[in-house]
Amino acid sequence: MKDYKKVVEIPVEKIKIISKDVRLLDDERMKNFQVSLQKRDRIIPVIVTKIGDDYILDNCFNRFTAMKLLGYKTLPCRVISERERERRIKFKRRFYTRYVI
Repeated sequence: MKDYKKVVEIPVEKIKIISKDVRLLDDERMKNFQVSLQKRDRIIPVIVTKIGDDYILDNCFNRFTAMKLLGYKTLPCRVISERERERRIKFKRRFYTRYVI
């Protein structure tokens, strides 16, 4: 099994957001999202990249923020390599340039 397919629990304080493209939900939608998360039996892992002692979050910002506000101390995560992270960033840029802009 590839490493990124394994789910590991990572302390919230070790997960950092460095992206400038963060679009968080407004307060009302965030509260609704939190309620939705609380009703679920299973939590979908966020995707992070390990750099040094920290884990960098490149997507799943609303899920991360909602779970942090709900008081989660650890989050289920899939850890991807820096190479995979760069590949995903390039794909996202090409997609937005081609289909969104």
